[in-house]
Amino acid sequence: MSIGSTFVYLQKIAANLLFPIECIACGKEGNWLCGTCITHVPYWTNRVCPYCFTSSPTGIYCSTCKKTSALERLWIVLPYRFPTVHDLIHTLKYQGATSLSATLHVLMESSLKEYRRRVSSVAEIVIPIPLHARRQRERGFNQADILAQISASCLNTRYAPRILQRVRKTESQALLSR
Repeated sequence: MSIGSTFVYLQKIAANLLFPIECIACGKEGNWLCGTCITHVPYWTNRVCPYCFTSSPTGIYCSTCKKTSALERLWIVLPYRFPTVHDLIHTLKYQGATSLSATLHVLMESSLKEYRRRVSSVAEIVIPIPLHARRQRERGFNQADILAQISASCLNTRYAPRILQRVRKTESQALLSR
């Protein structure tokens, strides 16, 4: 083991001692989601049109809404309103807990594999929505970038982080009214 890798290993041990990772759902120490709680995260089993919520066997836009929407396909990977998923995303975004990307990968993988199974052709490319440069420097990472990398990996497709560019700083959506 090199001096650099030994130092990184010791940093991780110290971080775990000072700031132990706890299950977001039940508080059990060890993982962002413990083995029990991860089995309780709901997946979308009844596929519906994401626009009008009528039944859609593929889980993508129904034929009526497809005609009126600019999006041809929208797949809801996980129900965001479920407290655990909401808490995971918030912890990633606002507490900088990038280590929970492995947990998000596990959660997203089965849903995205189901998407691949149900839809004849999947995205050829995954593009994250960029943060403004100043906000990215403040935060140190872009949570949309992390989720896009996970999605591309699960879909076994190309990941292209530099196609879109944010040209102006906008108000944080978390601070906006409905």
